[in-house]
Amino acid sequence: MEQMKIQPEDWKEDYKEFDEATEKFYKGEMDAKTYKGISGGFGSYAQRGGNASMLRLRMSGGVMDLAKLKFIADAIETYHIKRVHLTTCQTLQFHDLDEATVKTLAVEALKCGIVTRGGGGDFPRNVTVSPLSGIEKGEYFNVLPWALAAADYLMTYIKGPKLPRKLKVGFSNTPANLTHATFRDLGFAAREDGTFDESDIFEEEVTDVTEKTDTTEETAEETAEEAAEEAVEEAVEEAEVPAEEAKED
Repeated sequence: MEQMKIQPEDWKEDYKEFDEATEKFYKGEMDAKTYKGISGGFGSYAQRGGNASMLRLRMSGGVMDLAKLKFIADAIETYHIKRVHLTTCQTLQFHDLDEATVKTLAVEALKCGIVTRGGGGDFPRNVTVSPLSGIEKGEYFNVLPWALAAADYLMTYIKGPKLPRKLKVGFSNTPANLTHATFRDLGFAAREDGTFDESDIFEEEVTDVTEKTDTTEETAEETAEEAAEEAVEEAVEEAEVPAEEAKED
């Protein structure tokens, strides 16, 4: 089957909407709630007070090649960005950007393969992958190629049917489940036979690897950790908008 993929530059036309909405917001011609409904779909939120913006850079599996790293470094130097945040979903955010900078960087990022589209709002979010996939001792197999293919496929849904909420997808290459794939909206846990497993069987494998430790206790701990990660991410997103609008996210 032919792999579905939208090239980064193909998204450029979409950013006209972001450009226009951002200009109206900073001119006071658009309220924060309306702006958030548009800007979130481009990976950007107005920060508290409405005087600066955050921009979230999508990088599937947290993969940053030299071109992407150079873009990030050059952007920080050129636009004097003082605050950069690494997220729990393996992305990177620029903070405290003015109107012109956030509009420019969102489009310039496309040239090195970084797409901010769908970085916020009710869209498929950045696909997460075990950070050492491909070189980790004891892994079942390298899940990164599958994760990148899934990320490309999910991007085709950015303009598809509206989702009721954001969709988080994760891949794990070992029973250690570092990405908490079994607690994502859609998780893919590697099997020894080169396929992917369902959550209940994956948890049994975790029990085997940890020499029959208490499964209930193990699961409760992972659930708590995942809930904590989710709470942190929600708090970060809520901090980007006025307090009265935060509950709407």
